[in-house]
Amino acid sequence: MYKKLLLGIMVIFLINGCAELEFPENNQITDKVEQLGENIETIKKIKGEIEGRVTDLTNVLEYLPESVNEENLVEGTITSCYDGDTCTAVIRSTGKEEKLRFLLVDSSEIKGGPMPFAEEARDRLNELVQGKEVLLELGVGNSRDKYDRLLIYGFLSTGESIQKIMLEEGLLTVRYIYEDTKYLKEYTAAMEKAKSKEIGIWSIPGYAGYDQPFNVNAVIN
Repeated sequence: MYKKLLLGIMVIFLINGCAELEFPENNQITDKVEQLGENIETIKKIKGEIEGRVTDLTNVLEYLPESVNEENLVEGTITSCYDGDTCTAVIRSTGKEEKLRFLLVDSSEIKGGPMPFAEEARDRLNELVQGKEVLLELGVGNSRDKYDRLLIYGFLSTGESIQKIMLEEGLLTVRYIYEDTKYLKEYTAAMEKAKSKEIGIWSIPGYAGYDQPFNVNAVIN
């Protein structure tokens, strides 16, 4: 009997206690659930983007030349190109905007002219890379010139060499051959193709040369 009485008292206390507890309104519970669902979806989205980037990078690496040093690769998004051999890009790993100078090539100058095919080179380079993600292989040493520009070899997401494309189209020449000559052979072969077709800068006799400044006198004369 005492056990039944004690059980009855406990039930009464439980009922009274539950009545005094404050439960959130149904709409509050719904809001919390919806918020949790949104957070989960956000996490899934970020996870998918990261996995996608890794997959994309892996795919690009498969198409790059075997000589590419993967340890020196950085990803960047090109914001604009000033001429045929100089661009700015936001580097993914740092979020910082950097000026880029493409190695082993030279473009006709925009400044003070423009010189022949300077605008064509700039426009073509912007067409190739502006607003796009590219892979940048840093040059040897500290990878910067006296203007604090990153010295790079550029590759499209297809694995194609940016310098090589521009050389083959007769918009650049091979120049500034210093200690970093990694792709000199390939670039020279690309330049010779354009030269033999007499396209772009090679369409003006005496204007362009191998590892030489552009000859303005060839245009004046």
